[in-house]
Amino acid sequence: IKGGCKPNAHVYNALINGFVSASKFEDAICVFREMRSAHCSPTIVTYITLINGLCRAERFGEAYDLLKEMLEKGLKPGVITYSVLLKGLCLGRKVDMALNLWNRVISQGFKPDVQMHNILIHGLCSVGKTEHAVSLYLDMNFRSCAPNLVTHNTLMEGFYKEGDLLSASVIWARILRNGIQPDIISYNITLKGLCSC
Repeated sequence: IKGGCKPNAHVYNALINGFVSASKFEDAICVFREMRSAHCSPTIVTYITLINGLCRAERFGEAYDLLKEMLEKGLKPGVITYSVLLKGLCLGRKVDMALNLWNRVISQGFKPDVQMHNILIHGLCSVGKTEHAVSLYLDMNFRSCAPNLVTHNTLMEGFYKEGDLLSASVIWARILRNGIQPDIISYNITLKGLCSC
């Protein structure tokens, strides 16, 4: 920089990523501000990295604001951007914020993939909103997004945690009926669930 060589977006992104990886979120934000003041346009990678960092720091409002800024600048968030924010919100138990984001994204015509569905279903189950998770699961078929084994395992675990053996067994039956091969996680969830009820 001192020699007159201006860093480009790749350099700034690498610095931001390094600071986020080291949990130095304030430093990452400082680099982001410097990037903008140097008239170097942030990229989608810049925003994804910062959104991830802010969610890890439980600064969910700022992460949400970055998503809005992306949209204002004409950058189109994709599955990765939305997944990072949804996951951060759900891990931070901000499931209502995650639902608001989800509804906004769906209303704008965005088609979420199975991973995005799984993130929100897991988030809902983790706060005891299993019935809401089931609604989302049933909606997947209308969106031409087939639930996978992770989806079913998550729902089964949610039902077992609530002591709802019948609903958990219905999900198990759906796994088999849909020709999905249960894995070690499926069996562990079932055994643990049956032993705890």
